[in-house]
Amino acid sequence: MQADLPILGPDAVQMLHRIAVASPGAWQTFGDVLAGDHPPIDLLKMIKDYARQTGQDQTLPIEIATAMYYASILAARTRCSEKITRLSDTALHDGAKWMIDAEWVDSTLRQQISRDLQRLTDVR
Repeated sequence: MQADLPILGPDAVQMLHRIAVASPGAWQTFGDVLAGDHPPIDLLKMIKDYARQTGQDQTLPIEIATAMYYASILAARTRCSEKITRLSDTALHDGAKWMIDAEWVDSTLRQQISRDLQRLTDVR
């Protein structure tokens, strides 16, 4: 993430530095954050923005960017109790189901998305 998220600008660089100082070594990769039990909400917001930007400019394959987008929003909603999007829970549910069905999604992330989807369903 240290190499990727700075494209979001100097505020992202400062935020990454603050998180790295507060939790040394804890959140090194996108997978650490997206599959972690208690990810920092600020990192989830940055990942969502990064996924949207890189999906639009095709820096990442659209499927990867879309998965990162949904995973960050779902993690914020279910593990941080925060909404970081205007997406409805129905749209978020559909995105989560798409990720679970995608064979290329990492099994650890797929399991976390399944747990989050259950939490989302319980909240609805």
